[in-house]
Amino acid sequence: QNPKPVADFRGGKEEALREISQMGIQNIFVRDLREVRRSVAEKGGYVSDGLAPEDLKVIRQSIPDVTLVAPALEKELFVQTDLFRAKNPVRGVDSAFFTVLAHRVDTGRLISDMDVKEVRKVCVLGRDMALRLFPQRRPLGGQVRINGQGFEVVGDNDPSPDSLAR
Repeated sequence: QNPKPVADFRGGKEEALREISQMGIQNIFVRDLREVRRSVAEKGGYVSDGLAPEDLKVIRQSIPDVTLVAPALEKELFVQTDLFRAKNPVRGVDSAFFTVLAHRVDTGRLISDMDVKEVRKVCVLGRDMALRLFPQRRPLGGQVRINGQGFEVVGDNDPSPDSLAR
């Protein structure tokens, strides 16, 4: 079976969502374009804080073939261990994120539905970040502080999108 094309959707218009559905696209990526929002705000236009749960409902209603939604929020945050401290991109995700993007781990596991349900403070590190945070040992089971909050490293991510956390 040939995979369906992937759309990089940059907006929130229901009409565009219907067009995507008509094209048979099953995977869409909705990105918050902060620079666009900032520009609109500077010109006096209305600007939301980005995507909200209601936006996900509109996507599901407009594209009935959507079977999985994987919200992700990326921010620059302070990440530290005993040997490392710097501001880095951190992506907050749920278990669906790894399924949608077909991520795997080198060691440990990915974020699970139970982690999300129980709001466990766990993270999966990309290969580069794992080496920076834990240069002298394997990261699995280690503790990482993200903006002062402790997270347990449960996995070492194969494709290395530098840092992923829940």
